Amino acid sequence: MRLTPERLRPAVLTGLALSLLVVGCAPGTADHQRDDSGVRPWSGAARFTADEQARLHEAVQREVAACMRTRRLEYLPQPAADTRREASASPYGLLTGARARSDGYGIVGEILSGGTGPPPDANGGLLASMGADQADRWRGALLGRPETMRQITVPDAPAVRYDPDSCAARGRAEVYGRGWEEALLGAEAATNRVVDSVRKDAGYRRAVAEWSDCMAGRGYDYPDLQAPRAALARRAERAETASELTALGRTEIETASRDWACEREVRLHDAAEQAQRRAEQAELQRDPGLAGRLERFRGMKQRAVAATAGARTAG
Repeated sequence: MRLTPERLRPAVLTGLALSLLVVGCAPGTADHQRDDSGVRPWSGAARFTADEQARLHEAVQREVAACMRTRRLEYLPQPAADTRREASASPYGLLTGARARSDGYGIVGEILSGGTGPPPDANGGLLASMGADQADRWRGALLGRPETMRQITVPDAPAVRYDPDSCAARGRAEVYGRGWEEALLGAEAATNRVVDSVRKDAGYRRAVAEWSDCMAGRGYDYPDLQAPRAALARRAERAETASELTALGRTEIETASRDWACEREVRLHDAAEQAQRRAEQAELQRDPGLAGRLERFRGMKQRAVAATAGARTAG
């Protein structure tokens, strides 16, 4: 039987969390270099903080519920998921000193918190109480119907279909403005292209190889930044007792702390930033209209974030 949060007693979970916290609070060496993983394409244009995601999600859900009411249909706003780890993660797998010392890679911490998947569907019970025709009408109002779908196609991104008259689309339009779907898809595609280019960049790959050598000198055989995460995730999957998970949490924080030390030693963040600058310049030369589209997206994002700045979020 594998160890899962549901099978652990609350007291065990609390004990595990406290033991990890003690490890995470161990004093580190003086950090005279930049302590951030803020190397993000386009100055983080397509990134939202966890707080922004929660506020914007709640704003959209309120608008969706209002739209459904105009159609004489009930809709229960869906709670926001916990995106704190996802939102703070580096697109290149870079760490921060504080995160390495307190949460490692977030693997055991995510198990302790029950995971970061979406919360249960708030409208599941409501739909279950409906007849087939009523449920079909409800879904059509919320998500749209096949005959009124439109398709958005952006280079290097999967095609997206949506119904602009659906309450889901109207809710997004009220919060972000019309054309948000295409603007977001374009910004995400531009971000992904830069990330892919950085990972292939010769200078960045040399820095990763130096990081791997640095880790080898500390007793770790990891060819790339994702390897320690994959190895620890496999061990977490095999954990069957609370003591195993506790020990793994300590190992994770120790590994991540040494990972971070090697990232600093070989100046991996600087190498990523330089490679990213080269990739962005190449993208702008290849697509002269990209700068304008990104600026439009930033404007839509900033207005939406500013409009929800005073909103209170659950939790």
